Amino acid sequence: MLEVARYRTGPQGSDPSRTSVNLKGDVAITNRDGSITKIGAIEEHCKETNGQAGIQTSQGKNDVLAYGQDECVLWNTKLMPASRPAAWTSGDKLDPDDPCSPSVGEKVWTSAPQGGDAWVYLLDGETGAILDQTLVPGANGGLGIYGGAVDQNNDFWGVTYSAGPLVHVRYDDMTFETIPLPIGSAYGFTVDAKGRPWVGGWDGNLQRYDPDAKQWTTAKIPAQYAVLSRGMNDVDGDLWIAALFDPQGLMRVNTDTAEFVEHVGGDKLVGIETPTGASVDVQGKVWLVDQSKDGGGAFVYNPMTKEVKWVGGLNGPYTYSDMTGYALKNVAPQ
Repeated sequence: MLEVARYRTGPQGSDPSRTSVNLKGDVAITNRDGSITKIGAIEEHCKETNGQAGIQTSQGKNDVLAYGQDECVLWNTKLMPASRPAAWTSGDKLDPDDPCSPSVGEKVWTSAPQGGDAWVYLLDGETGAILDQTLVPGANGGLGIYGGAVDQNNDFWGVTYSAGPLVHVRYDDMTFETIPLPIGSAYGFTVDAKGRPWVGGWDGNLQRYDPDAKQWTTAKIPAQYAVLSRGMNDVDGDLWIAALFDPQGLMRVNTDTAEFVEHVGGDKLVGIETPTGASVDVQGKVWLVDQSKDGGGAFVYNPMTKEVKWVGGLNGPYTYSDMTGYALKNVAPQ
């Protein structure tokens, strides 16, 4: 749990916000000023650009290179201002008959508002070039499509802040649909392992959509946990949610029954201040980002042992998207 690199995602004022990690570990970061950036996870993914031997890249928080000088920052694509979501596709198997074959052809979805509508873009994962785009009418309630994720078909799903609609854009042909929310309260978002979008909102509102049945289910959240559901991630049938406002904490909901399971609060997450996002690592541990505690960091909660660790030294971390790639792994074809 040591920080090994830190990067500039654009010029001063870029304002990085949402993240998505692909199945190779590379990350796409959407900047609110209107751009999206890709960073290579390991040096083998990075590219020689400056003529110096080796790859020049950050080695930690005290070694941040100026924008344009880190050779693991692979591309930056300009978008409309106020862009937010980022969601990688799973790509295609190089050998479809080999389950261990590497993936190729990953693409990345993102979006930005315009007027009362929102653009949804599909980008080439290698170059950052915009391959296709579509304008979704009525998908800007003020801050555009606030969060996004993909399903098993690599379709894009996102929710419009702050009252919906739910937006679905198909990977194959960029056709789309907009789906009203039964309860007009939208903030946190994910797609679970069965391809069902979840929309978190204020006052304990949490809703699940079944695309096959075209039906909504409202989660059963006890009144004492009428929190704002922010970043969330599904693991093994449990939806882990960053819960803001009293009581702050980490909330767990069963993804099949939509029933509340538990709330992990300040007695375990000592000093919790501003929970922002929750994502799961490959060991099944839940990382709960806290934007404010000690200047910013993350609680690491082990659901099996109930052990909590703290990773500090971050700088006001605000991501509540798929910051580990676990959500993509959930839906990726085996």
